[in-house]
Amino acid sequence: MLETDVNNEDNHIPVIGRGESIAVKRIDAAPPEAATGDEETPQDTAADIELLQASKGWVFPKVKLAVWDPEDEKQWEGIGKFIARRNLLASIPNLLCGFGVWLVWSVISTKIQKMHDKDPSVYPFADWGSPQGKDYRATLFLLPGVAGLSGGTLRIPNSFLTQVAGGRNVVYSTSILLCIPMIIAGIVLSDSDCPFNALIACAMLSGVGGGAFASSMSNISFYYPKRLQGMALGYNGGLGNLGVSISQLLAPIVMSTAYGKDPVSPAGASGWPANVSEVRMNDCFAAIVWKCWPPLTFVGHSIFRRGGSGFRCAPSLASSPSSSCPTNPTMARRGTSLALSISVRSFSFVLHNLTHAHVPHSTNPEDWMELMGFLASFIGVITLITTRDSAMLKTSGGQVAHKFLLVLLACACEHIFMMLSPSKARARVKKQVIIFKRKHTYVMTWLYIMCFGSFIGYSGSFPKLIVDLFGYLTGDGCVEDGIFELGGNQATCEAAGGTWETDYDYPNPNAPNGSKVAWLGAFVGSMIRPVGGIMADKYGGAKMTMLAIIWTTAAAFGQGALVNTCRQLDDPTKYYGVFIFLFLCLFLGTGFMNGTTFRTIGVLFPPEESGPVLGWSSAIASYGAFIIPVMFGIALKAGAPEVTFYGLGGYYVTCAFLNFWYYIRPGAEKPGV
Repeated sequence: MLETDVNNEDNHIPVIGRGESIAVKRIDAAPPEAATGDEETPQDTAADIELLQASKGWVFPKVKLAVWDPEDEKQWEGIGKFIARRNLLASIPNLLCGFGVWLVWSVISTKIQKMHDKDPSVYPFADWGSPQGKDYRATLFLLPGVAGLSGGTLRIPNSFLTQVAGGRNVVYSTSILLCIPMIIAGIVLSDSDCPFNALIACAMLSGVGGGAFASSMSNISFYYPKRLQGMALGYNGGLGNLGVSISQLLAPIVMSTAYGKDPVSPAGASGWPANVSEVRMNDCFAAIVWKCWPPLTFVGHSIFRRGGSGFRCAPSLASSPSSSCPTNPTMARRGTSLALSISVRSFSFVLHNLTHAHVPHSTNPEDWMELMGFLASFIGVITLITTRDSAMLKTSGGQVAHKFLLVLLACACEHIFMMLSPSKARARVKKQVIIFKRKHTYVMTWLYIMCFGSFIGYSGSFPKLIVDLFGYLTGDGCVEDGIFELGGNQATCEAAGGTWETDYDYPNPNAPNGSKVAWLGAFVGSMIRPVGGIMADKYGGAKMTMLAIIWTTAAAFGQGALVNTCRQLDDPTKYYGVFIFLFLCLFLGTGFMNGTTFRTIGVLFPPEESGPVLGWSSAIASYGAFIIPVMFGIALKAGAPEVTFYGLGGYYVTCAFLNFWYYIRPGAEKPGV
């Protein structure tokens, strides 16, 4: 990727199809020592610029520009827009993969829950006291929540990382780091008796996908003029956010694909179920590797199909795994070994790059800041695990306070580590801290928490909320060996050694399949984001944001009222369609505001500050991926999930007031943004 801060002659754009590169730097952004005095003049590079224009930006000659200024119309029309376009197209797929890895836990937690409902011996999580019922369902919200906590913490250094290490280096290292949590998660999930702490560790590592957003948006904002900030950031963020939807759509399909391993059905099920919700994830290792290594898995899947594996057969087509779906364990082992070998090599490469094995104490600013982000996340997660039985968590209020304190702890640790960074990294970070002296940094951060924080929090909660709210009915019955049987009488139940339960939540046999629609929420929010940016460019970001706030607030209060109604019904399934519609309204509003607020930031701040502000605000907002899922978990455990929607609606009202007061009302400080 193109460097935003060029400090040496090696910082060039990687080239596709030609062994040449181009370096562009800004005089006002480069340190004094970077100026060597031998820069090429415009006359020296005229022929190269002509070649660049003729190639439409796809083949870059070696050009050095003394000044990068997208606001310069002549430079923009000459070569600037080609450079910007190429960087945007390189950034989008990386960000898409990052979001897919970050939010995959919203799907994994749902599938774990369904499998545990079918067979309580599957994923019992003994290390967390073998929770049951509502406690179990609330505990699973921690998986997407921990990924959100880690992603938010990693975004803090990533918001400055592009200015410190350069966009190219950040995108490259992120692409490799995304593979590690998925490979480890696949190995852990292959054991249905795996400890919950191991899954939490995998979720924490997945946060690297969330951290990538801050550096990506900060990087792209550098290349585009203010009049196109909304469009550029909208496409980058919107299509990047689409990774959430793709992950939620493809993960269930991938998990239901046999990669050479015998699928294991829960007790009481016959044949090979076609519905992934009834399948143990004993083959998730190869399946999740598929997410990280599409070309490798395409070949591996072809091999496995030739060996007789492939998609599982439906129960109507086969009564047993061996009847019409043979497997080839040898081919499976070879394919899995190949995937593992490549993955281990990649991990070794990353480890070498991060530690610089030949340098005992690396001072590479990029490596240091990323490692400090992981360390701060680790402290937050360890605190979460070690304090889970504290007296503070005996009440719902204490649980809420506990989660917010974890966020503050992780943020504080990250800032301390950044200040303890090597002088090279610390000096560059200090250049960016001027944004914290700007009042509007905090106003826009508060507003962006509403936008992206809500979007990413809803994305992590939506699939599981469908299951929790519509996947269970309440009745009286007997629980024996962890299995609930509806009806009967208490005397017979206790005589047989069972436990009689009243108002017990048991799986709804006619529950809707949330996997079919869960991906739609993130899809709608992602696709509308560029529209929000474009509309903000045309009509003003603050005005468009206000309209979206009104829409989203109404949807939040409406959803709370609906959930309250559903909670009091024996069978709430009839309101399922309305629930989905209102949730899509929430995604529509928050996704639209993602585009409008980023445009406002791009216009509100000068170019050298807009990138760090974009990164900082997105970093804090991404904690919504932690707060919102765990808040739903706490509320569901207390039997009042509607409270979360009401609380969010009240928060949106405060955002409407701030947006109106500072940017819309007559006499506002910054009208027209």
